[in-house]
Amino acid sequence: MEDVAKGIGATPVLIATSDTTALFVAENASVLGQEYLIATPPAEVVRCFFSKKRTADLCQAIGIPSPRTELPGSRQELLDFAEQANFPVVVKGECGEFWLSVGHLGRVAIAATRKELLNIYDLNAETSAPRLVVQEYIPGGDDAVWMFNGYFNDRSECLFGATARKLRQFPTHRGSTSLGICGRNEVVEAQTKQLMQAVAYRGPLDVGYRFDARDGKYKLLDVNPRIGSTFPMERICDKIPTGMCPTPPGRYSKSSAFSTAIELRLATGRTTRVLNRPKRACSDSRHANSENQLASSSQKERSFFSKRMCDIFAVSHEWGSPQLMASHCHAM
Repeated sequence: MEDVAKGIGATPVLIATSDTTALFVAENASVLGQEYLIATPPAEVVRCFFSKKRTADLCQAIGIPSPRTELPGSRQELLDFAEQANFPVVVKGECGEFWLSVGHLGRVAIAATRKELLNIYDLNAETSAPRLVVQEYIPGGDDAVWMFNGYFNDRSECLFGATARKLRQFPTHRGSTSLGICGRNEVVEAQTKQLMQAVAYRGPLDVGYRFDARDGKYKLLDVNPRIGSTFPMERICDKIPTGMCPTPPGRYSKSSAFSTAIELRLATGRTTRVLNRPKRACSDSRHANSENQLASSSQKERSFFSKRMCDIFAVSHEWGSPQLMASHCHAM
């Protein structure tokens, strides 16, 4: 990473876009901060949000609505849960991917029956896959999912935030956004700010909620302590006024790194894509027409649906004509 920074030729902004690299940056912030502009929460906060059970317990403690979440310690505990559960239920890896079926890893599964739930558990029980958490299933379509993307400074103040609603996911009902729209949601915004204040959060953030029509509450599903991949970032960045948080080149500042990257984009129009992880175009024939229309609507959208993916980005802090460097890139 030091060689990458030196190769760019100016102090770069370092932005993690995956769970692994977010934790890497948080754990090595003091060293990386000597070469990069970074904005990261403390490593313990990152670990807390990577744990689905710890996140759910934190929400319960401070009054943020969330679905019931259990972390079975044994097959018997899972059986006890299944006896009282209303199916379907949601299954997630406690801290990462797990086996959905033989040879197929994933992050989320929906178990429609007790048998399906036990099959997933048994498949993962003798492997090195993360422990499984089981969550209450909140009924509703894809458009019941809301997202918050924002940036918090060293005082856990939200310098900018934007909410958006999913219209469609891929894979269906449990995947990443394949189509979404920005819209104001004051409840989601207020709950997110409350949670970030509680943990003294700083840096970029991506949070998912689901509206539960049964009680009228927006329930927190996941917290990504990093840049998320849910929406094209320029649709959010366009809301930020130019020059909002200027930072002199070469100065390390946790609270200004992300806004600096935004300013680079606004000043040059050339850094939008480096802030986000491109997603593959949806291959489902039911979605093909709308996906292809969206992907071909502009150069920015074609870039968004490209087949490249990078886990960590370094963005040059040289004004006017920034150099871009991406490490740990691989084909999807």
